[in-house]
Amino acid sequence: MPHKILFLCEDNAAASLMAEALVNGSGTRDLWAFSVGFAPAAEADPDALAVIAQAGLRVAGLHPKPVSLVLDGQEGHFDLAINLCNYDHPDFPRLPVCRPVEHWPLSAATSSLVQGGRRQEQVRELFAEIRQLVDAILLRPAQPLALGTALCGNRQPALMTAGLRW
Repeated sequence: MPHKILFLCEDNAAASLMAEALVNGSGTRDLWAFSVGFAPAAEADPDALAVIAQAGLRVAGLHPKPVSLVLDGQEGHFDLAINLCNYDHPDFPRLPVCRPVEHWPLSAATSSLVQGGRRQEQVRELFAEIRQLVDAILLRPAQPLALGTALCGNRQPALMTAGLRW
């Protein structure tokens, strides 16, 4: 059974969909990603979908989803939740996740996408930044847990990310 990663953001239209696509397109069967938004957009950002597709990743099925899918338990329990927003959300304690929500601080230059000529360049920069953060999960060697560390759902952890063992 793969370890499940939840990516959270405000509108689930760009950054979190990129992270979801990168993990699920990585070729590893040990990880599965899902993303949701606290106030999901009506549709995915077309520039974000274009960048995902240009990277050779699957865009079919990528769309904004509400956090209620996770809070209602429809998607089960997650091993790790990663916040891509620049703030904490009051729903964090209610998330079905094994550990505190982690925060990936995106740079100011990429966290707020602008309209106009520079937008596509900015979306590519955002994708590159998220790719580096996802690579930090995918490229870490497996490390055993220390004795006495609680397991999530009685599954043996397989990876260590950003100082966290799972």
